[in-house]
Amino acid sequence: MRMGIVLINGQRYQMVDIKLRMFSARELFDAQSFPKSYIIDRGIDNKVFTKTKQVHMVGNSVPPKLAEAVIRANVEIIEEMSEAVVG
Repeated sequence: MRMGIVLINGQRYQMVDIKLRMFSARELFDAQSFPKSYIIDRGIDNKVFTKTKQVHMVGNSVPPKLAEAVIRANVEIIEEMSEAVVG
């Protein structure tokens, strides 16, 4: 167990490692709104990804719900602009 002593306003406190765990790749994809059916453990060539690669991939991803919201907002603006030009 790792621990240390810190001094705050003249008071000594003992800091203890609270043993946090890292999220799994699946938990990270779930948190970003990817469906459970989304394949995260291999590429289009069926080559298996390491856990490190899976986490890297989610870090570079665009959450589906965010992408949908951006597209919907842009479609609404384009439709409004089209109506203004035509009308």
